[in-house]
Amino acid sequence: MSPAKKCRSSIIFIIYIQLVNMYII
Repeated sequence: MSPAKKCRSSIIFIIYIQLVNMYII
């Protein structure tokens, strides 16, 4: 797995968690 792809997927993961937190709160 290339570093760029890993970074991108981690950013998507963080955004997803932020959206879930907004939805819960």
